[in-house]
Amino acid sequence: MNTRERLMKTAADLIDQNGVHEVGLDVILRDAGISKTTFYKYFASKDALAVSAVEYRAQTTLAKIKANLKRSDGSSLEEDLANFFSSWDCALFNSDMEGCIFLKVCSEYPNPNDAMHKAGQIFPLAIEELLHDLLLSYQVVNPKLATDKLMMILQGYASYKFVNKHADLRPVAEFMLRQAALMLGTKKQWKKAASTINALG
Repeated sequence: MNTRERLMKTAADLIDQNGVHEVGLDVILRDAGISKTTFYKYFASKDALAVSAVEYRAQTTLAKIKANLKRSDGSSLEEDLANFFSSWDCALFNSDMEGCIFLKVCSEYPNPNDAMHKAGQIFPLAIEELLHDLLLSYQVVNPKLATDKLMMILQGYASYKFVNKHADLRPVAEFMLRQAALMLGTKKQWKKAASTINALG
């Protein structure tokens, strides 16, 4: 790992635990074992590092998920969605993390035009694309609508973890995704459900 990567990883870990505002540059440099002189060779400011750190965490987390998905031998949409959730959960959460870094960053920087908010959106948007591609491969009716509903489950789970850091709702979330897969696999039933959802606005 080179110096730039070490700075980004250290910053991402600290942001994950404490949020951007609570992490000072001196703490990041101390934990990374890097001097200020060296730091300014790579980043103009702490804010610039924070944006790059969140982008770095998004890229590395996505890489882990994609690697796990490639190893999946799921023979049905239900199994593939369960594997998707498991890969997403393991890559995004572990005992050292205090909730979802991407939710944390977006809540600290709610302005959608802010560079930090945009960095926080990279991961969920990429997950949405991966889900959409999976549903397309199963020729699901109205994959965009189905993706939106599945993302509600994932984002709801992540939000709950963000607020209740030590809660474990993995079995509930996986059950909901498996039930959604069964509904999506029955085209007539899903069309009826999709019509109802659309009618609700």
